[in-house]
Parts: sequence; C-alpha cells; structure tokens
Amino acid sequence: MVLSVTLSGPSGVVASGTNVSLKAASRSTSGPVWYQVWVDFPQGWKLWQNYSANATIALGPVNVPFEVVVDALTPTEVQDHQYQKAKAAVDFLNVDSAVSRSSPSSALAGEQWTLTAKAQQLINPVYQLWWETPSGQGLSSGAYTADPSFAWRPSTAGTYHLIVYAKDLNAPNNGLDAVTASGAVTVRPVTVGYGNFSLTGTTPGSSKPRPNRRASLGAECRARSIKVCLGKPISVGPFASWPKLDLYQQWVSGRTGDSGPYH
Repeated sequence: MVLSVTLSGPSGVVASGTNVSLKAASRSTSGPVWYQVWVDFPQGWKLWQNYSANATIALGPVNVPFEVVVDALTPTEVQDHQYQKAKAAVDFLNVDSAVSRSSPSSALAGEQWTLTAKAQQLINPVYQLWWETPSGQGLSSGAYTADPSFAWRPSTAGTYHLIVYAKDLNAPNNGLDAVTASGAVTVRPVTVGYGNFSLTGTTPGSSKPRPNRRASLGAECRARSIKVCLGKPISVGPFASWPKLDLYQQWVSGRTGDSGPYH
C-alpha cells in the first residue's frame, strides 16, 4: 500500500523554452511503486504516462503553463484495478506567467475606484487583492475570484500598499504558485475651498468650515446679487460646486455692511 507520494522540480515562474523534468517519490508499506502521470495544458488534459515504475517525468522544453498530477499505486493494486487506493501529488508550473494591474497612483479619501487585474500564461486564472493601510493593517478582498475587477474605497489619507495575486484555479491557496503585481497608492485628504473658506479632512464627513482670513464674502455676494445659504447646497453662480456646510449664514442683495462669523 502506498502511504504518500510527492513531486519535486522547478517552482515559481520559469522562462519559455526551459527544459523541465519532475521527479516522483513515494513511501509504501512494501514493494515497488508505479506511477501514472496526467498533464493539464491550456488545451486540456493529456495522459503523459500510464502506470509504470518510471518516476521521472521529462516534459522537455516548455512554453505554456501546466498542472501535473501523479497517481501512485503498487503493481498489485494496478493489476487488481484498485485505482481508488491511489495516492496523488500535484504540481503547478508557471511558464512566462505574470499579472498586471491598472489603478491610479493617487486617490481621495472616500473615493471609490476600480482596480483591474490581467493575467497572462495561466490556465484558468483567479484573482485576489490585498492591501496594507497607512496604519499597517493588512486587508483582503476575500476569496479568489475569476472576476479581475475590484472596487476599492480607501477610508483615510496616507500611503496604501496594494498587491494583486493571480493563480490557476486548481492551484493551492498558499501564495507559492501565484504571480503578483504590487504598488503604492497615495490617498489624499478631502480638501474643498473657495475664496476665504476651506474644508479639509482625511475622512469624508469629518471636515469643519473655517475662515482663512477676514472675509469680504458678504460684499462679493452682494455684488453678484446672489444669496448664499451655507446650510444648503448652493446651486447658483461660482458657488454651485460648494458642498453642504454645517453653519448657516445669509447675505441678501442690497443689505448694508458685512455680517456673520466670517466678516
């Protein structure tokens, strides 16, 4: 009876044209061990070797990624068709495999954007996103998925380190058989300003209005004959892009003298 079987050979990413050989090794309670080899190429599975004592799997020069599955049985078990007793070992080899990502180098806190990954030379690629926050916390998008797009919304300002993993669907989730693409994204605080006022905050909703200097906003509003209501979104004139503020102040056309906390 075969107790275990392993495969050894190149690991990680190898260059196209590399001569590849794998070696099977096993432990059994007694007697020799025979091996059957299946290889999964992008075109599909192929029986590479029927059960025999040959433990060397010579794949020759390779130019595509592949998955190798070795089944091990004793000769008696093979002759008795006891295939359900086989022990198996699996190996993945990435040939010129890589993954790239498209994402901005900078973003605003609270702004959602989409990171898109693209793998090459993987049989059935699946993806996973990890990022490290400015405080050093590591977070992930969840389990591997065939969808290469990730919606990401950084909550605070600072530098985030992102890394995308891509692997074959059947490859183990241990990082060893995956290819990666990494980079940093600078997240800026939200800052909105006009004239004599500015809003700044690292988290949306945390900002407070404050004067930069003694204001003449009241006079400017009168000159433009507009009403500025800081408690509501403004929809006229150059103030149309202002956000809603927490304070309320109003200037009306024809009113004399500046008033309010920003005078």
